[in-house]
This record gives sequence, structure tokens and C-alpha cells, in this order.
Amino acid sequence: SGEAGLGRFLNAWPLARVQAFLALDVDNENNLMACKSARAHGIEHILAFTGNPVHLPDFRSLGVQALTPSLFRASLLALMARNPAIFSLLTSAEDTRDLREICLSNSDLNGVRLSHLKLPADFLVLTISRGDETIVPHGNTRLVQGDRLTILGDSEKMESVQMWLE
Repeated sequence: SGEAGLGRFLNAWPLARVQAFLALDVDNENNLMACKSARAHGIEHILAFTGNPVHLPDFRSLGVQALTPSLFRASLLALMARNPAIFSLLTSAEDTRDLREICLSNSDLNGVRLSHLKLPADFLVLTISRGDETIVPHGNTRLVQGDRLTILGDSEKMESVQMWLE
């Protein structure tokens, strides 16, 4: 119900708990308005869907990661091609996995190749966000302090992995 309704919704949430905001309406203007409101409420990680690549600069000017249908499909297919087990991991009915975005602030890991990170065997780095760029990682990808890693893994081990990376 418009920007006022979104503002009331965002005000109802404790913002310290809001880690990411997704704007997934089919209308570009609604998504842009929602992103502006989310940014005004201090939410840092915002992702939006836009059906028209012409609108990408509008979202990027807000610091929003924007995906078009073709970018989304290509990113997902590339991710699945590089990580064949991803489909079963993402569609598993098991409740023992957690998905988190973790900011790499451990300076000892700056420049380390992903293959040398020595994550637990049941952990998978799905994407790396570096500035405005989304990277589909592979073993040779070097980590940079400040990278935001989207990680899927065992929920019991996730906290210790997050503490180590941060």
C-alpha cells in the first residue's frame, strides 16, 4: 500500500535484526520506491528485481544490487554449473543447514584462495559480493577483506565459522 505502508512495516521491525531487504515486485517503480525506503531506514544490504535493464542505473545509484531476469538466470546457472551439488543443497528438506551472509573482516584471510580456506566439508560459498560486483566463486577465487560471502552450511557449525571469518 505505497511508501507509507512500507515505512510502517519497516518501523515495526527491530532494524538491528533486518540483515537484508528484497524488493521483488513486478513493477520497477514499486521496487525502486521500496529500496529508497529501506535505505532511508538504514538497511545496508538491498537486492531488487527489475524487469528492464534500463532501470539498473537507478538501483545502482542507491547502492542496491539489482537483477534482471537474464542476469538472475545466468548467475543461477553459472552457480549450479560450478557447484553440481548446489541443487540438492538448496532444495533439501533437512533443517540442519543455515544460509548466512558473512562479511570477511579477518585480515589473516585477505588474499587467501577459496580452496585454501579450509571450511568444514559440508559448507559451500554460494556467492561473494565485492562492492557492486557479485562473484560466482571457484577454488581459485582470492578473498578480499570486506567481501560479503553467502555461505550454506551446517547450522551447528555456522556460528564458529562466522566468528572465524569475522
